Amino acid sequence: MGRKALVPYGLYIGRGFFNPLLAKGTGFSDEDLALFWEALQSMFELDRSASRGLMALRGLFVFTHEKPTGNAPAHLLFERIEVRRKKDDEPPRSFADYEVSVDDKGLPPGIALTRLIG
Repeated sequence: MGRKALVPYGLYIGRGFFNPLLAKGTGFSDEDLALFWEALQSMFELDRSASRGLMALRGLFVFTHEKPTGNAPAHLLFERIEVRRKKDDEPPRSFADYEVSVDDKGLPPGIALTRLIG
């Protein structure tokens, strides 16, 4: 038998940015952005591996700005999504061991929040 290190459960949080001003000069289109969101939602479905086990995207929240230069600082928007362990005295073993809260009330003017997953 081989030796593979195993982490029983891990929850990863990623944050990303899309800059429409930079994209404008590359020919990047709305269709390209839609394809990107679609790819993110299914990225682990066709990339199974024995070394990674079962990986799944559990939330995808997109903040959209009316202005290409932005309507609010990213950190203030990211702070609206919180992930907390339900029990600090036990190691997490599944997604059910976490609580995800999203504050979508009173968003800054010109900001929309879309939940693609979650």
